[in-house]
Formats: sequence, C-alpha cells, structure tokens
Amino acid sequence: MTAAVSVNRFDRAYFWLVVPFIAALISIGRVWPVLPAVMQDEYVYSIQARFTPFAEQLYPNYLFSWLYSGTSACGADFYSCGKALNVVFFFATLAFIFFISRRLLSITWGAMIATVAAFSPIHVYVSYFMPEAMYFAFITATIYVALIAGAKHKLSWWVATGALLGLSALVKPHALFTLPAFLLFALLVALRSESGSLGQGLMASLGKLGAFAVVKFGGGFAFAGAAGLSLFGTSYESSLNQFVSENAQGQADVAAQTVSTVSNAATESSVQAAESSGPGFFEVFIPHSLAHLALLLTVAGIPLLLSMSVIKDAVIKKQEVSASSQFLLLIGLLSLSFALVVGAFEGVVTSLGDDHSSRIITRYYEFLVPLLLIAAAVFAKFVEPKIRVRLIQSGFIIAALVFGWVYLSGVNQSFADSILLSGYLSGPAVIPIIAAIGIIVALVWIFSANSGSKLIVYVATPLILLIAGFTSQSYLLSQVGTNEAYFDVAGQKAKSLLADVAGEKISIVGPVRYQNFTTKFWIDKPAIQDVTLPDGQAIDAASMPNVDYVVLIGNAKITGTTEVLDQAEGYAIVKIVR
Repeated sequence: MTAAVSVNRFDRAYFWLVVPFIAALISIGRVWPVLPAVMQDEYVYSIQARFTPFAEQLYPNYLFSWLYSGTSACGADFYSCGKALNVVFFFATLAFIFFISRRLLSITWGAMIATVAAFSPIHVYVSYFMPEAMYFAFITATIYVALIAGAKHKLSWWVATGALLGLSALVKPHALFTLPAFLLFALLVALRSESGSLGQGLMASLGKLGAFAVVKFGGGFAFAGAAGLSLFGTSYESSLNQFVSENAQGQADVAAQTVSTVSNAATESSVQAAESSGPGFFEVFIPHSLAHLALLLTVAGIPLLLSMSVIKDAVIKKQEVSASSQFLLLIGLLSLSFALVVGAFEGVVTSLGDDHSSRIITRYYEFLVPLLLIAAAVFAKFVEPKIRVRLIQSGFIIAALVFGWVYLSGVNQSFADSILLSGYLSGPAVIPIIAAIGIIVALVWIFSANSGSKLIVYVATPLILLIAGFTSQSYLLSQVGTNEAYFDVAGQKAKSLLADVAGEKISIVGPVRYQNFTTKFWIDKPAIQDVTLPDGQAIDAASMPNVDYVVLIGNAKITGTTEVLDQAEGYAIVKIVR
C-alpha cells in the first residue's frame, strides 16, 4: 500500500513536466518557419562551421563548428538542420533550468519555471544559425554542476565545473566572461562553508581554473593546433591589441605635446579628426554597464538586490552560504560580471571606430533571464528586511527603471544584439508597461514585504518574462516573417545557378546590408564579396576585376557588358563579359 502511494505521488508530481514540454513545442512551432535575418555574425558562423578549417576560423567556437558542420550533409536544407540542432539544445536548456529549480524548490515549481522559460525570449534563438542555443545549454549545465559542487564541497565537482565551462568556451568564447564569477563563487562557497578554510577556497578556485584551462586550450589545440590557444580568436584579439596600442600612442602624443611647440597642418588635421571622432571608451563603458544592470533589474529587481546583499554578507560579514544563498550568490556574481565586461567590450569596439554607443548587446548573457524567475522564487524564503532597507531598495529599483526607460528607449533595435531588447522595443508601450510593473512592485514592497514578495514571485517576474518573450517573438515574425523575400529568392536561385563557381568570383550588390548578407547566406559559399550601394545607383563592372558573377539586389544596377542569367522582381543574376 505504501509503495503504491509513493508511486502515485511521484506520477502526479512529474506529470506537470508535460506542461513545459508543450510550451516549448508551441514556441518552437512559432519561430521554426521564420526565415534568416542574417547579419555578419550569422553568416560568419555558418561559413566557419561548414567551410573554414579550424586553424583559420576567426572565432574559436570549435565545438559549435564541429557539430554544426554536419548540416552540410543536408544540402540546401542546411538551415533547417541547424534549427533542428537548436531545438535539441533548447530542450536541454529547459531541462537544466528544471534541474536547478528542483534543487531549490518543488517539482511543481520547477515545472512552472521551465514553462515560463519556454515562452521567455531565449526560445527565439532556435531560428538562428548561431551558437547561442548550444551555448545556453552548456552554460546552464555549468551553473547546475557548480551548485552541486557548492553542496558537496568536493574538489572533483569543482574540477567538473571548470571542465564544463571550458567546453562552453569552445562553443562560444564569450563564456570566458563568466570565469571571474565562477572562480569567486568557488572561493566564497568553499571558504564560508562549515569547517571551510582559505586553503579549501583556493583549492576549489584553482581546481576549477585548471580544469577550465586544460579543456579550453587543450580542446582548442586539438581542433586547431597553435591557433586554438587564443582566448577569443584573431578577430577580437587584434581589436584588443589595437585598442591598447592606440591608447598607448595617445599617451605618447600627450607627452610629446608637453615638450614640443611644433605645430603644422598635419598635426592640426589629426587633432581635428580625433576631436570629431565618436565617443571614447569611458563615455560608452559607464552608461552601458549601468544600462545592462538596469535591464536585468527590470526582470527581477528586488531578488537581484538580495543577491548583491548575499555577496556582501559572504565577503564582508563572512556568513555561511546556504543552498538558496549559493544560487543567489552565483546569479549576482554573473550579473555584475556581465554588466561590467559587456559594457567594457562595447566601449572598446566603439573607441576603435565601430560605434556601439547606441547598441546594447545582451545575447552573451540572456541565459540569465529565465533563471531570474528561480531567483524570485528563492527570494521568498529569506527574512523580510526592515522598512528602512526596503525603502532604500525600492528607491534604487525605481531609479534603475527610470534610467532604463530613458536610456534603453534610445538604443538601436537589433535581433543580432538582443532578443530581450527587441521585445522591449517592439512597441512604444512595452517599456512603460515593464517600468510600471516594476514601480508598483517597489511601492508595494515598501509597505508590505509579504505582499511584495508574493507579487514578485507569482505575478511580476513571470509576467515580465512572458511579455518579453511574446513581444520579441511577434517582432521577429512581423519584421522577418515566414514568406520569402526577393533577396531570399535571389540567394537560392544563385546557389543553383552558380553551384560550380568559387565564392570569390561572386559579388552581391545591393542597398541594404542585411539583405546582401542574407543572399550570401543562401548561396552558401565562402569568400563571397559584397558591396552596399545607395539605392538606385550603378556599379561599374570594371571596378570588380576579380569577379565574374554579380547578384544585384533591389534597384542596384551594373554598367559594362553583362549577360543576364536570371531576373525577377527585386533581383538579377548577371555574368560579366570581358
């Protein structure tokens, strides 16, 4: 009788896992037919995975390239095969979200959180030929294993966490952004555990760091030889070297100006050019770091502030870190790390001439968004702070919401940068609604901690995640859609007509950059050239001596002797006759 009751209870509890499974199928079904909205990153990832030798790849996401290279076997359906792999990793991400929830909460709560996660903005990445879906699965698995390590206090689990993080970095090198947070987490948890010590904390951190280095660099060397020993790949590292070099040169110029009064036209010209250039590093880094933090606070502000308090208590008050506190500690460390590191990244590339001052890139850490619902649910377990503390917390949240409302409303909307922000910016009312929800929560929290915590857990956080998920999905469907545009057709036709032509002999000419890249994406060859030409203007065939075939997009024209191979509304495929 007892055994039968246990089985029935088990069945009833786990039956709720059907709900997130159905939710995931609904989300996948909505974004599956969406055509690629290809910009440079997605095109590069596609070409790297299937045509570029590992040692020559710009970005060291070798594990992604190795697995997704198999989509070449699908021929013209490579994009659909890539999405099928994304689906597998999307389900894996939801599974690890459930496992994390289950460690801290009930099975029913875990199923509910996984359901909201299935509808949250992360599902949109199923439709991209990018590493994000695979990266989210690996990094969420790393978080899960890190929490097990924090509970067991065994070096082998810390080593396993580092190894998983190394694999995550081989999927997407930006996983390195999380390394400081994971190392500090291991140090604090081991140090603040019962009978913990500084030696145990250092061993945990060093074990994790060593395992990460062995997997990241050992795996990189196995894939790409010496070229695989880089942190972020040749593209990012050359940019960083340029940033350091230019700043060093800038300091040298200042020193030289203090000891020299020599002035000429060339010097005046260079000074004027510097003065007229875009914003500098700190002009982007400071507001962008605040914007990234404000963006996370819009989802679960009060629980995130509690996570910051847990960090403070662990560092300053030397309090022991419980299981629930460990999760909040890790989420807080990851949030701070990404806000600072991604803000710095945007500042560096802007100072090098690629203006990111109006771009907020969140795809590096959007796996955190559904985890904030777990933070909200865990937050309800903690002791209610005094009204003075709640007043300070609410004031901070309202200030962050107002700053986010004002600042984020002025950034560029781009699926390549942020799914979350694309949802927020999809209509003029979305950010005000999100801000209004946050302000109401902050005010209720001041006067009633009990009511405020219930509002956060049961209403505000899941509602914000659902709003962001549905609005980002709707914006994707409205802006990209499921019907082939002329530039999609142009690429597919050119793929068939130019099947035996090398990519370097083909050029795409059109007025819109993403349309040109989408056409290149469908042709599916490396080294295709592209020219962004003002609408209605013509390009001279003589200006492309190494190109034999040109795909004209939109109203682009070509002068010189050509032979039209195919033509329809919105495009023409021509051969240059020499």
